[in-house]
Amino acid sequence: GLEARRETGNSRTRIAVRVDRPAAETPDTPMLSGYAGRLLLSTSLIWLAVVSGRLLIPPLLPSIIDDFAISLAAAGLVMTLLQGATGIALFPGGRLSDQLSRSTVILPALGVLTIGVLLIGTAPVYPVLVVGALVYGLGNGLFNITARTLIGDHFVARRGRALGVF
Repeated sequence: GLEARRETGNSRTRIAVRVDRPAAETPDTPMLSGYAGRLLLSTSLIWLAVVSGRLLIPPLLPSIIDDFAISLAAAGLVMTLLQGATGIALFPGGRLSDQLSRSTVILPALGVLTIGVLLIGTAPVYPVLVVGALVYGLGNGLFNITARTLIGDHFVARRGRALGVF
């Protein structure tokens, strides 16, 4: 919980805030127990869906080329933009999650990912597919870095193992 108290004296006001943190995890704590375990499991499942979605596009490129009547280069541009947008979003995503909070960044990132998936999946014309790839890439980059730092925050003693599971 969050506890705040206000102390006054000598014409100064001091506000003290105490935030209860989850119990510290130890090397003996089961990996998927408690809040940290649920967090690891849920972010890992979301990440599995994100990566699966990204990896499903290349095998579909021949169909995408036929459906949109585009060249192989234009189809490759879609993948390049998706991966490029992911890379571009990583640095600002990390900075934002440090400055604001992890949940302030990760929840909108999931929304951006969802919009990207919807645009890619329902694209009636090539430009919508390109925009969908860019949006998906931005959401991917924001989610990726924020989820990793969030897991690292909750698994201090076993950060490497938790990130390996992720």
